[in-house]
Amino acid sequence: MEQGKAQKLRDRIIKDAEEEARKIVTEGKAEADTITGEARERAAEITKRAEARAAAEAKEHIRRQISIRELDARKAILGERGTFMDQAFEKAMKELRVKDLESGYSLTRSLLLKVIVTGDEEIVLSPEDKKGIGGDFLAGLNKELRAKGLKGEVKIADDTRPMKGGFVLRSGRKETNVTFEAMIAEMRDDAELEISNALFKEAQ
Repeated sequence: MEQGKAQKLRDRIIKDAEEEARKIVTEGKAEADTITGEARERAAEITKRAEARAAAEAKEHIRRQISIRELDARKAILGERGTFMDQAFEKAMKELRVKDLESGYSLTRSLLLKVIVTGDEEIVLSPEDKKGIGGDFLAGLNKELRAKGLKGEVKIADDTRPMKGGFVLRSGRKETNVTFEAMIAEMRDDAELEISNALFKEAQ
C-alpha cells in the first residue's frame, strides 16, 4: 500500500509539473508573440517615418531644382531686357539731344533755371555745345535769373568735357551733373529696379 501511494503521489507530481510546464510554455509563447507584434509595429512605424522623410527630402530637392531653373529663366529674361534697354535708352538719349538742338537748347535752359542757386555759377559744356550756345542764350538766361531775384551773372566755363548733351553746373568746388547721360542713367536705374523686382519677387 505504501508503495502504491508513493506511485500515485509521484504520478501526480509529474502531472502537475507537466501542466505547469505547458502553462509556462503557453504564457511564454503569448508573451513572445506580443513582443514580436510590438517589434513589427515599431519596425513598420520606423519604415513609414523613413519613407516619409525620404519623400519630403525628394520633394524639397525637386522644389530647389525648380527654383533654380526658374531663377535661370528669369536671369535670361533679364539679360534680354538689358539688351533691349540698352537700345531703348540710347535711342531716348539721341532723341533728347536732337530735340534740344532743334529747339535752340530750350531743354538745357529749362534745366539750368531749375538747378542754378545763386546766379553766378559756371556752366561746363561739351566742345560742340560751347560752340553752339551763343551770347544771346547766356544773356537771356541771366535776364530770367535776375527776374527770379538771383545775380544773373552765370558764365560759360573755359574748360569743356565730353558729354552727349546737358551740362555740369559748377559753383566753386561744387559740381552738379545735369548731363543727358546722368539723367538717362537715373531713369534706367529706376526702370531696371522695377523690372528686376517684377522678375524675382517669387524667385526665393
